[in-house]
Amino acid sequence: MLRCGCYVLIDINTVAGNTLTKLVAQGNLAAIQIGMELCRSRQELAELIRRLHRLLRPEQVSLRRDFLSWLQRVLLPRQALAGQTLPELVDLEDIGEMLAETVQKWVQPWWEQGRQEGRQEGRQEGRQEGMKEGEALMLLRQLRRRFPELPSWIEREVLGADVSTLERWSDLILDARSLQDIFGDLKPVHYH
Repeated sequence: MLRCGCYVLIDINTVAGNTLTKLVAQGNLAAIQIGMELCRSRQELAELIRRLHRLLRPEQVSLRRDFLSWLQRVLLPRQALAGQTLPELVDLEDIGEMLAETVQKWVQPWWEQGRQEGRQEGRQEGRQEGMKEGEALMLLRQLRRRFPELPSWIEREVLGADVSTLERWSDLILDARSLQDIFGDLKPVHYH
């Protein structure tokens, strides 16, 4: 922050975290505007807009109109989801009502998208886990066929191995004459 006469200049790149939170709590309108620019959630944005509304006095008509214009033309369209239209606002008071309705509309698609991404990630992880399990079972089948007296500790190692290790062992089984040729780097582990 730099004091220049009666103005305070705030470098948005240096004001973050606790400093910004402190300035917002003190009612610094510039800090509130920066907070709106940097906020990461709709709820945080809604809280900052409510704080702005409480701070601006009714007689500050010009400032209220300027903030409203900036919110309508710059911030809210940038924060809105693609293709979503925003209602026309007459005063900052309208924002409170709009937020009660619109924030829920904004958040719902995010939840749905998050839920869908979670399902996709779950499916992907399930596929990867299934492929790993399939590779482990195939390797065990080949090992049992090639070496009928397979120690139980090797079975546990194979079932607990990662995919790259399973692939390496699967390649080694083709030329192996003994279990030592495949698992020579492992020491027998005795489980109780």
